Order: sequence, then structure tokens, then C-alpha cells
Amino acid sequence: MTTLMPVTESSDECRTSQPALQKSSKILSKSFSEHSLSQQLGIHKVRLWFLRKCGTLKRPPPSLRISGACALNDHEKLLNFSILESKNLELAISKKVTEVKLTVNNLKSSTTAHEYLPQKDHNNLKAHYEKKISFYVSQDETKWADWPYKADHIISIMRKDLHREKNFKRRSANKTRKTITDATRAINLGSVVILVDDNIPPGALALLGKGLGYVPTPAIDKVGARLDMKLLTNKILNRSNANLLNNTPPSNADNSYSVPSKLRRNNYSTAQPSVDDVVNDAVNRMKSSLDEKLRRTPRSITSNLTTDERKGLAWLQRNIDQGKIAISQADKGGATIIVNPELLARKTLEKLDNPDLYDTLDKDPSFKLHDELFNLWVHAKSEGFITPKEAKDIMGVSDNTKPNSSEPTNRPSTLPHFKPGKPYYYPSLKIHKMKKEDLKPGADPPIRLITALQEGVTRRSDVFLADRYLKALERDFCTDLLKDTNDALAWLDHIDETFDHNVKRHFRSFTFDFKALYDSLDPELTD
Repeated sequence: MTTLMPVTESSDECRTSQPALQKSSKILSKSFSEHSLSQQLGIHKVRLWFLRKCGTLKRPPPSLRISGACALNDHEKLLNFSILESKNLELAISKKVTEVKLTVNNLKSSTTAHEYLPQKDHNNLKAHYEKKISFYVSQDETKWADWPYKADHIISIMRKDLHREKNFKRRSANKTRKTITDATRAINLGSVVILVDDNIPPGALALLGKGLGYVPTPAIDKVGARLDMKLLTNKILNRSNANLLNNTPPSNADNSYSVPSKLRRNNYSTAQPSVDDVVNDAVNRMKSSLDEKLRRTPRSITSNLTTDERKGLAWLQRNIDQGKIAISQADKGGATIIVNPELLARKTLEKLDNPDLYDTLDKDPSFKLHDELFNLWVHAKSEGFITPKEAKDIMGVSDNTKPNSSEPTNRPSTLPHFKPGKPYYYPSLKIHKMKKEDLKPGADPPIRLITALQEGVTRRSDVFLADRYLKALERDFCTDLLKDTNDALAWLDHIDETFDHNVKRHFRSFTFDFKALYDSLDPELTD
């Protein structure tokens, strides 16, 4: 086995008829460290010149060669070793260039007078390296006759690899600088507010600056994709059969009631094939196309996070799991706040322990309220305000008949999705009530508690009422309804483009601040 290791000029491999050459340090009038900065710069430049002159030789200086490679006579192996030695030479040149730049920078900041390298030392050093180069050139035709010349393809391969490595380092450095810039911008613009004493990595700040709605590249969910395709093809087959068997043309204006999409449960059972073979062929092609794409899809896809951002995300997850920090969104403005969990707990308890705001309950009233709401649905069904199908689909009111009777049992369904969920609350920091200079570690901002009722007792009824009745009212009477901030900005752009300057001068903008909404009105407020 050939041992690959750098060798020195005194190694057995390099013992040839080389003329006695003194070391470069002995040629100079004094040692390298005794020279001034400007003189050291002159020595570095001569050595850099020597290394660059060796670039066209078959082999670099002995200190950069691979030990034992001269005993090989395999052309392909010699070619690979030649490329590797050339990379060593390029790396040495790169290091020498760095030394030159560093010496130049030190020289600029130095207050001492410049003292250039004596001409005699310069000439001796140059002659020393020229003699070395002449000897190496003579070896190209003798000892290294079997070695390949530095042809264009060797230099191309070597420089391409080095260029790729330099580009990688350059891209990494650029991404790191961009991460620091993004983190600084997030702090300066107030999109990220730090209320803890911890040293937050720039990658974490840059990531939080994208907003809490930013989603890192998810893993490929092949099972989910196939299930979604199942739902789509079932919908196509069912719609096809309904249209063809009923002999009615497809129509988007379907006035018959259907369960709102938010309450609809996915059915993954296989639908009956269509009576139309064209539809069946189209469905089969869709499934085959998806399967083919999933087979060709790589296990991982390119992440939309940089390396620093991924490290920042890992730092956030680790510190949140350890209870060191918490991430919260500001009550207004959308800023992301890094806060101490103990602060959130303390401020929350201050609210909950206030008898003017909250009462202590002996037990959870959710199931009692759900029973009352269920009885209202049974009453509405018996009075004909809603259909039996609506009562069954929305609240789980059974339409089975009693034994020996035509009356329905109206028993509640035991399926879990008809049971009331658990509403929750979360604190929202009102940092807009504070001055910007006060938003620092140790700050004590006020909070408000927000109750989330998406899984509350009335969830299914609320969705039904909104879909069945309120949506039509919204469509008829709220034609200028603004849904969110982006919608408001688009509306302002429309106003700006529609009206001329004289008309817009008389416009006045205003907002409402509601004390309570329709589902939590105090009777006194309605008088």
C-alpha cells in the first residue's frame, strides 16, 4: 500500500543530484522575525512569486509532494496524484496571499517608518528561488519523466474543485452576513422584540422576523397526498354518477343543503365507478400520475431555511422545551416577542385572580350547556325550523324511530366529534402601550387574555348559523366588508385610483373600538 504524506527536501525520495542549495533563511542578512513589517512583506512577495512559478512544473516543491508517489508507474494514479499535488500548491499559494494581505493591513495600521528589504537580500533571495526552479525544470525531463505535464485539463479539474470550495465558502459567508442583516432589521423595525436577557442567535432572530405564519419546508407526506387524491377522485366519481343517473346537467347552483366544509368529515372509502368509462379512465390516469411523481420524489427537498436559520430554529425549540423562553405575538402590530415564561404566568394569574374580571366555578359547565343546546336543536327540529338531516349532521340528533312508534328517539349521538371540545385562552402582550425605549429585558408590559372558542360548546352551531344564514346577509348587506389588513390595503389602493385629488381631500377615515361583541353582550349595553 502506498503511503500518502508530505515530504521534506531531506527525505529519501528527493535525494538526487540536486546542487547544494542553502535555505532561504540563511541567504538573508538576518532572520525573518528580525525584519521590519515592510521587509517581511517583501520576503512574502518573493516567496509568493516562487510558488506561482512552480505552477507549470510537473511536481510542486518537495514539501507539497506525496511521499511514495514517485515509485508508481500507473499513469492514472500518477494523474490523480498530480492533481492532488497541484491542489496542495494552490492551497499554499492561497495561504501565502493571505499572509501578504495580512502584512499589508498590519503595515497600514503601523506607525513605524517603512524600511524596505535591502536590495542585496532581495537579489539573493530571488536568485535562490530561480536556482530551485531551474533544478525542478531539469527533473521534469529526468526523474519525473513519467509524470504528466500540467495540461489544461489537469489545471481545469484542480481549479474547478478549488473554485467550487471557494464558492461554497463565499456563499456560506454571504448567507451568514444576510442572516445578521435580517436579524438586525427585525430588531430595528420592531418585528421582533426581546424581553429576555439570553443571547439570541442571529439565525433565530432572522427566522422570527419572517413572522409566526412562516412555514419551514415540510417533509413530503406521501400518505397524505394519496388520501387527498382519494377524496378528489371520489368527488369526481360521485358527481359523475349523480349527474348521469339523474339525467341532470352539472350545475354549480345547488340549492340543496350540505354540511359546511368546516364540519364535514372526510370519507376515504372507495366510491362506485362511474357509468361513464371516460371518467373512470381519467380518474385512473390521475392516480397513476400521482404514484409516479411520488416514486420519483426525493426523500428530502431543498429547505427554505439557511443553515443559520435551521440552527436558530433548533435553538428556539430547545430553549422553549426547557422553559427558558416563550414566543408570543403582540396584541397589536403583529410583532413577535421573546419573553420569559414566568412573566406570562404571573401576568395571567393577575388577571384570573381578579374577582372583578373572573368568577371561580365549582365545576365545568360545558356538558350542561351542551345538553341545553342539544335540547334547543331537538325543539327546533320538532317545530320544523330545521330538517331532521340538519339536526343529525350538525348536532348528532338521532332520527331513528321509537319501538312500535313513528316518533324519532332524538337521542344524542355517541360519536366524539359531536361532543363539546375544550376552549382555551392565551395571553397577548400589549407592548403598544409602552414606549419603544422601555421594551427591553425586565420590562413589564400589560396583557389581555384572549379566549379561543373554536372547540367550544357552540362550535358546530356557530358554523351552521354562519354558513346557513349569516353568509347570505354578509353577501347582501356587507358588500364593502374588509376581511383583513391586506384587504384593507387593497381597498385603499382602489380608493386612491378611483377618486381624484379634490374628492379625496374631503375624505375622513375613522375606526370603531367595540366594547363587546354580539356573543358576549351585557344586557345593560343593549338598553
